[in-house]
Amino acid sequence: MHTVTKDTFEVKLDANTGRQYLYKKDELTKNHRDDSEGYTGFMPATGTHDCPVSTFLKYIEKLHPESERLWCYPRDSFHDEDTTWYTCKPVGKHGLQQFLPKLSKQCGLSQIYTNHSIRATSATVLHRAAIQSVTGHKSLVYGIT
Repeated sequence: MHTVTKDTFEVKLDANTGRQYLYKKDELTKNHRDDSEGYTGFMPATGTHDCPVSTFLKYIEKLHPESERLWCYPRDSFHDEDTTWYTCKPVGKHGLQQFLPKLSKQCGLSQIYTNHSIRATSATVLHRAAIQSVTGHKSLVYGIT
């Protein structure tokens, strides 16, 4: 995570729907050793106040122009109309590893979350949604449609 850059993601336009989507560019990782899979992660624009595409574009716009890193420290103070909200100093590996556990504790959550637990949970939710879209079931509980 600490080496992710602004160029790791790209906003594209779906030729069939005319909707924008946020696309993660393919890269070799320990979990994906070749590019034979032919797909990568993406999130479509929703047109809502929390749209992932518009949120990403605003975040990129407010990053320091001299930094290529995606995760940088925020300025001590800023206003909506300021050009940049972030410093040029990137958040390090340790800072990113400790972010979710620290946030979990501060929010008093029932369990301490990590980057990996969120990733695993997201994968499970997406997998279940894919099964439901194929089977037409409203629930994964047997017999409920």
